[in-house]
Amino acid sequence: QKACTRAANSRHTQNTDQTFQIMRVRGMMPGMPGVGAPFPPHMIIAEPLGQVTSPDDDPPHSRLFVSCPAHYTKDFIQQQFSHYGNVQSVKIITDKTTREFKGSCFVKFDKASSAATAKENLDGAQLDPEGGPIKVSYAVPRGAPRTTTDDGDFPPRSRLFATFLKTTPEEVVTQRFGQFGDLEYVKVLTLPRTGEGRGIAYVKYSKTSTAMRAMEDITEQEQLSPTPGQPFRVKIAEPAHASGTIRPPTAPPPIQQIHQMQQMQQLQHMQLLAQAQHHIHQPAQSGLHMWKNPAIANQRIDNNHPPGSRVWLSLSKKLPIEYLQQLFSRYGFLESIYLMKGRNCGYAKYNSAAFAASAAAALNMMEVSDGVIAKVAIANPQIEGVTVPANKRQ
Repeated sequence: QKACTRAANSRHTQNTDQTFQIMRVRGMMPGMPGVGAPFPPHMIIAEPLGQVTSPDDDPPHSRLFVSCPAHYTKDFIQQQFSHYGNVQSVKIITDKTTREFKGSCFVKFDKASSAATAKENLDGAQLDPEGGPIKVSYAVPRGAPRTTTDDGDFPPRSRLFATFLKTTPEEVVTQRFGQFGDLEYVKVLTLPRTGEGRGIAYVKYSKTSTAMRAMEDITEQEQLSPTPGQPFRVKIAEPAHASGTIRPPTAPPPIQQIHQMQQMQQLQHMQLLAQAQHHIHQPAQSGLHMWKNPAIANQRIDNNHPPGSRVWLSLSKKLPIEYLQQLFSRYGFLESIYLMKGRNCGYAKYNSAAFAASAAAALNMMEVSDGVIAKVAIANPQIEGVTVPANKRQ
């Protein structure tokens, strides 16, 4: 009878936990009406409905898997990782027969930002002269697929989704997230017709640890002193495939190549900027409004194939098509560029949706030349051979 009672209580507890999980996925707190209270740090990421989070993975992404020399001790491992945050536990994996350390363990932090900082600093590091480099990766939560730790961004979980009061100026949003450093961009979404803010933004950092720290700190600040009108709410942005956005596959480059890639991109941008300034102050020589890649000169371009491979572009000032061809070619195989006559807008067509998504992500709302701001987005499909703006369609 006691066993039956314990089983019934266990089922009741699990059902209560599952109901609580569903409520926090929707941004609610039990007993709170409306949009709910600000999320505490450990409730930022929504777990799958009905799945109870293990204490080992609370908060999410705070646990690391470490491969290291077998002569390391538990105390030595904890000492090395504690430089980057509060280590809650170190669980070593031993051989079932000999009970000897196999050189693998789990390191659990109290914050996801601390775990990310430890990974960024210790992955590939050699901690003592006798052992080789260690390997540090994010631990996969129990029962979750291995792809859970990779959301398609590089580095993983470096892109945040934020909501706030619609009237908040973009400068305030940028300043709020820029105080943590390592900021790549803040993309505040606006209504297409009026240009009014939607109270939504995507924030991208160059480091996972910085993104996690921004999420944790802003959430804590909003709990202590909420922003009047509507508090800032921050969570990890959904993977691109979950929201329907097409993004290029991102295979992380080796660490030693990252700085070289950044320097090359900066150099290319400076060269293009210098050329653009020359064209802006002098009339364009060709006056062309269309460019087609000579490699496919004899082929017909299908603007709807593959889907999502064409971007719409709008410029604050006119730029020569020769410059735009060089600019957009940096993001993949460019098939053509078309500028509407008498207007500073047009289309760029790639041979894959991944290249188009890469160009849109990199160039939208960026200064592509001296004083020239570009708006770039995935274009609507062409209907019966004629592209019709979305606001003119019936």
